[in-house]
Amino acid sequence: MTFDQLAYHRHREQQCRELAENATDPDIRRRHEELADLHAGRTSQEFDERP
Repeated sequence: MTFDQLAYHRHREQQCRELAENATDPDIRRRHEELADLHAGRTSQEFDERP
């Protein structure tokens, strides 16, 4: 994964977490939290795979 891709996933994780904090609908909040976790997983997966 390139540096730009890592930056993208970190940025999207932060955006999703902010949207989750501001969401009033529990289903929307949950979905934003799930998306944030997916983006966080992509960045942590990249670091786990590096030698």
